[in-house]
Amino acid sequence: MKPKKVCSICNKSSKALFRCRYDHKKIWEFLCQECLSVIKLKHKDNYQYGGTKKFK
Repeated sequence: MKPKKVCSICNKSSKALFRCRYDHKKIWEFLCQECLSVIKLKHKDNYQYGGTKKFK
């Protein structure tokens, strides 16, 4: 079974998800572009980018 290709926050499917962690969490999350933009603004001091995952 293939893993779901959805955003960790809004659960919308996306062709590209961005791996990041924020708010001093140790777990990496995959976010869509919209949610990533919100998180980057909200957590400027503790946001960490971890790469992009693209799906066909």
